[in-house]
Amino acid sequence: MSYTFLSSGQSLNTVTIDDGDSVYVGSGASTSDLQLAPGGNEYVMAGGQALGTVVSAGGFLFAAGGTDAASAIVSGGTIDAGAEAILHASSLRAVELYGNEQAPVSACL
Repeated sequence: MSYTFLSSGQSLNTVTIDDGDSVYVGSGASTSDLQLAPGGNEYVMAGGQALGTVVSAGGFLFAAGGTDAASAIVSGGTIDAGAEAILHASSLRAVELYGNEQAPVSACL
């Protein structure tokens, strides 16, 4: 089990987050093309950005207030969009939003 904390100016690209591992994306930090394996977690705080995250069944992507989680591709996984979260994805599929059903979601297939 590992925890990765990204702060402003840091990025993490094209890696798989395995079962029990978590990535925390702070304000000004970003991830690109992460694969959340079953049990893998990504927490994107306000001002952070997650681009192209693929959430597999059992994976978890949390988008906090003010976050832009773009191009998430979900296959049986879960996205939890907090208050004021913005999800503008070109291919959001099989998404379960909970905790805040009012999070704006656009361009869903």
